[in-house]
Amino acid sequence: MTVEEADKLIAKFTGFQKTSIGWYDSEDLLSNIDENNTFDELLFHKSWDWLMPVIIKISKLKISLEPTDIDYAYPRTFGMMNEEGDLMFRFNGFLLHSDKELINAANKATIEYIEWYNEQKE
Repeated sequence: MTVEEADKLIAKFTGFQKTSIGWYDSEDLLSNIDENNTFDELLFHKSWDWLMPVIIKISKLKISLEPTDIDYAYPRTFGMMNEEGDLMFRFNGFLLHSDKELINAANKATIEYIEWYNEQKE
């Protein structure tokens, strides 16, 4: 999946819509972003201001994972370092993702969760 495809997957999950002036956040998740940004470029892959509201939204959603029947997919590992010196991130009940940059690991975990979430809706 390309960066653009991943950002669009996250945008769709959060309720963003593409308009003639750029991407529009229908849930006002990014109300603190510079008002001059017309969202021509989605920045979930490189901005904590964009990604953290998505992580918070995911953390508040009730889920059920067999066989553990977990209630929430809250961030369980956040910023811990593995033996190789990479930073790690995962949502409770999901895979552990690591990268040299924490935002990349968090972005991978977010994409994993959204793909799982979309499969559950089908």
